[in-house]
Amino acid sequence: MERKTDLTRLLFSISSLADLGQEVSSAKDVEEKMRSALYVVTGMFSVPRAALLAYTPRRRCMEVLAGKGVDAAPDIRLCVDAVHLKSFPMNELVACDDLAGSPLYERNREAFRRLGTKTFVPLFAKNECVGALSLGKRLSRNAYLRSEKDALKAAAHQLAITLQNARLFLKLSEKVAENKRLYENMRQIYLDTIQAFAAAIDFKDDYTKNHSLRVATYAAAVAGDLGWQEKDIEAIYIAGLLHDIGKIVIDSGIINKRDELTTRERDVIRTHPQVSYSILSKIRFPWKNVVQFIRHHHERID
Repeated sequence: MERKTDLTRLLFSISSLADLGQEVSSAKDVEEKMRSALYVVTGMFSVPRAALLAYTPRRRCMEVLAGKGVDAAPDIRLCVDAVHLKSFPMNELVACDDLAGSPLYERNREAFRRLGTKTFVPLFAKNECVGALSLGKRLSRNAYLRSEKDALKAAAHQLAITLQNARLFLKLSEKVAENKRLYENMRQIYLDTIQAFAAAIDFKDDYTKNHSLRVATYAAAVAGDLGWQEKDIEAIYIAGLLHDIGKIVIDSGIINKRDELTTRERDVIRTHPQVSYSILSKIRFPWKNVVQFIRHHHERID
């Protein structure tokens, strides 16, 4: 009869491990995933009170990521130093009696009391501590079978890998966000520089001051009404700012002349789109078609 009971418990552990694998590989967010995983583990071993803690090296503490039957769980923290980490067995069960008297327990006695810890499992992934699993009393009050201990170790390994992946994903997300901020800052500096350059071009012509900015603004507005994509709207805005850059090589006397231009002077003025293109064609703009917009900005329908 006892062997039959042990076999039943073994089969239940195997089935629960399969359920745990599905939970930790699901598309849920990290907290929901870990909460579901914790509930699977507590069901495996008939533990009504448990907590999954995530370790943050920068803060040197473990904080409750998911809890069951633990009051005010988010407020509970374990202060963890490097010396504590070295003494942790990797993904091994530590009974409360064995934990008592250790530096970790003495420093966090109240936190362990609030967690109701009877079994403590440090979680390691690639030799790095990523958290811990705290389990309270079992409803059955039975000691863990050898097979159950093995199942709990396997569960701890899966939880550790999931926590490690979540940590790596968070670092990657933070890096992406940082790169995005840097890109936006560089982009703004780039735009400010182009606008300042456009203002310097227009300054040469008293009659058309701010002309480039107006062209850029109107062109972008029309492109928006036509349903252009954001990157293309920005491209034509940049082209509007720089379209008259070719005028910097034209004599100011011609540009500011109030009388009618001669044929030669008119021909000189008409070269500025091509000159603008020649000046800017070697620049690798992050927008497509900028130099083509500039090259053809005086093209006529006829």
